[in-house]
Amino acid sequence: MGRAQWLSVAAGCVAAVTCAVAATLVSRRAAGRCRWNRAVEVVRGFEEECATPTERLQRVVNSLAVEMFAGLASEGASKVRMLLTCVDELPDGSEEGIYYAIDLGGTGFRVMKLELSESMVINKKVEHHPISEEMTKGTSKDLFDLIASTLKTFIEKEGEKEERKALGFTFSFPVTQMSISSGSLIRWTKEFSIEETVGKDVSQCLNEALIRNRLDLQVTVLVNNAVGTLAMRHYYDEDTVAAVIIGAAAIREDDSPDLMVVGRVLEEHLKIQDVSLKTRKLVVRICDIVTRRAARLAAARIVAILQKTGRDGSLCGTTNLRKIRGETKRSVVAIEGGLYQGYSVFREYLNEAVDEILGDEIAPTVSLKVMEEGSGIGVALLGASHSSNTKQNSI
Repeated sequence: MGRAQWLSVAAGCVAAVTCAVAATLVSRRAAGRCRWNRAVEVVRGFEEECATPTERLQRVVNSLAVEMFAGLASEGASKVRMLLTCVDELPDGSEEGIYYAIDLGGTGFRVMKLELSESMVINKKVEHHPISEEMTKGTSKDLFDLIASTLKTFIEKEGEKEERKALGFTFSFPVTQMSISSGSLIRWTKEFSIEETVGKDVSQCLNEALIRNRLDLQVTVLVNNAVGTLAMRHYYDEDTVAAVIIGAAAIREDDSPDLMVVGRVLEEHLKIQDVSLKTRKLVVRICDIVTRRAARLAAARIVAILQKTGRDGSLCGTTNLRKIRGETKRSVVAIEGGLYQGYSVFREYLNEAVDEILGDEIAPTVSLKVMEEGSGIGVALLGASHSSNTKQNSI
């Protein structure tokens, strides 16, 4: 074979390899585009399935309101469990004195001291304390001894006199209330799994721990975090009719140009490396779909409570009655939790949905108010209110 022929064959081989490589790259890119198009189509279908138009939300509102009525009428008659609180009066600003509170929920607890005078909280002290994973799965005695001993140290630092004071206890787990100051645990939620506590009176568990730690305190009010938040807001605004707790975190809030937070979450938690910008944008879109749906369903839950209490204009001719009397009765809903407070997108979607469901006439009469530490401060206020009423009744 001559040199010219050899070069021709070599050039032909190079050209063939080049074409093969190019064909492979084109094929991969085409396959990549096909996969991407399928992914986008799946997300589009997911968005349609997650849609919550106003008409659907109104059906959710109506169904929830019916279930709430049924749950209150008979035990086990509803899909929505309605647990009585035994709280029949809320703080009104007339309470005075020094009161303590414990707020247990999630992975930690808070101890609080409140000083009230002349319809004001003139002094407030709050300490946050974590609960180890081991403690959440240990014994009932260890858990309540930890709370009691922490409270004792807190009181000693405050230099309080040795005299009996009311203690409010916010216990953010489902209980069957036997009185305003007692209730048996139905089940643990969140990270807790101390089986021996189930069925016991949690106030008694704490009272026994207080005795063991030589504290002259006794639980006078037991409530969950929503009732505590309601009490705190009502102390400042008597038009407060409900409270909800909305707490969680999200990555939809990332507004950096290259979505660095999204990329970091995908890498650290899902072990997905080198995620392209367009993929990050698709992830954000999915998060936005879920966020919007969650916020709008949370809005339906709020409006259902308003409907149950006759504050949404749909029951008992409320709207017409207001027109006749010339009244515009405000309805305030207290909201506590990091998701609503710190996640602006969720908050905007929720507020928008509440206005949509209520309509132009009723929406302006409803206010959603963010609360901080409402569950703990609220139970201290309830302890003060209950103590004041008890003293008046004993006179």
